[in-house]
Amino acid sequence: MRAERRGDRRRQVWALVIVSLAVIQLARSSPRAAEATGRPTMPERVTAALCGPVQRLGFRATSGLRDLGLAIAYPRRLLAETDQLEALAAETDAATQQLGARIEDAELRERLVIDADQMTHQLDRGIDVRVIGRDPTGRRALLQLDKGATAGIERGMSVATGPHLLGTVDRVNRSTCVAYSLTDAHFSAEARSMRSGDYVGTVVGDGGGGLSIDAVAPGADVREGDVLITAATTHGPPPDLRIGVVERVALGQSVLPESDDRPLPPENRPYVLTAYAVPTADVDRVRVALVPAPSPGGAAADEGEE
Repeated sequence: MRAERRGDRRRQVWALVIVSLAVIQLARSSPRAAEATGRPTMPERVTAALCGPVQRLGFRATSGLRDLGLAIAYPRRLLAETDQLEALAAETDAATQQLGARIEDAELRERLVIDADQMTHQLDRGIDVRVIGRDPTGRRALLQLDKGATAGIERGMSVATGPHLLGTVDRVNRSTCVAYSLTDAHFSAEARSMRSGDYVGTVVGDGGGGLSIDAVAPGADVREGDVLITAATTHGPPPDLRIGVVERVALGQSVLPESDDRPLPPENRPYVLTAYAVPTADVDRVRVALVPAPSPGGAAADEGEE
């Protein structure tokens, strides 16, 4: 029994000696490591770990007593700080709402992966309008609608009737707006062929009741009888709305602008395909229409960038 007790005591003594030597070695090498690495020494870290909680409590108590004393001595300062905090809270709430709206728009754009989803979204959130007037002179293909800025209509929005594109909003008043129909000379929209799915070019109104594509996109498969539908764009009308039916496709030389300083002779001008179409919507008989909502990547995204 005595031998076992002496053995335990020896082990304890040796363990104490080893721990003491390790502590001495750390204490000696810690300053060198601190100089090399920039870290605090071991005694400093131990002291900070032991005294840190007490220092934090003391700092918080001192800061609280200081604020309480200033609030009692200078109540107007407290009121001013309250106003500043309320203004900061209002700004934070506004920024949170804007961030939430942007996140919602981004998630919506991710869900709108096909043209049909985008068209359904824009039409479901559209504004129902009535045609209350037309251009009395007959020189322009204009439509006056019974809703305006108070209903959320903005310049550049499209006008549709059923599955057909009708025109584009031009002037917006408080309670009414004026749109030019797709046969007006100021109308334009990007189109593709329903049969082939190819992008064919920009459809413009000829001002005389028809439509034309002055330069068909190279390689586009477009033929007589093809139905032209709107192509998916960020700022344009909803995709897959019917625009017109191709009546004729002609091959001719391109027409250069009159302001060209060095016009090419006629024999050197390139040949392009020109398509002529008639609108699918009977513009003169339309009484009820719809103004589709902007696309998720259009106006809202532009406002965020600005």
